[in-house]
Amino acid sequence: MSRSLPKAPRLPFRVRLRGRNVVAEDPVHPAQGVRLGFWATCFVEAANEREAGDLAFQALFDDPELKSAVKNDPASPPAVDVEDVIELEQLPTNIDAGRPSYEWFKQAAPLGG
Repeated sequence: MSRSLPKAPRLPFRVRLRGRNVVAEDPVHPAQGVRLGFWATCFVEAANEREAGDLAFQALFDDPELKSAVKNDPASPPAVDVEDVIELEQLPTNIDAGRPSYEWFKQAAPLGG
C-alpha cells in the first residue's frame, strides 16, 4: 500500500521583481525604440519563498502584454531579478493573484549606446 506524502501548505507571498534593458516602442515616438526598466509586483501562493519567486518569474514570462511590448534583439535580452519575497498573512482581495502589475521607468542609457 503506497501512501503519498502530505503536500506543503500554500502560503501567500508578495514578490517584487526588477526588469532592465527592455527595448520597447516609445509611446511618444511610436516608430522609435526606447530602453526601459520596470518594477513588477506579483502576489502568489506557494510552499516557500523559492517557489514564490519561481511562480512570479513564470507569470512574467507568460504575460502576453509583456511579451508583445518587448522588442529586444536576441543578442541583448532583457534581464529580470527578484528583489524581494515577503510572506503575507493573506493575499490582498483587490488583486488578480498570479498576474503581475508593472511600474515602468526610462533607463538612462539610450539605444545604441
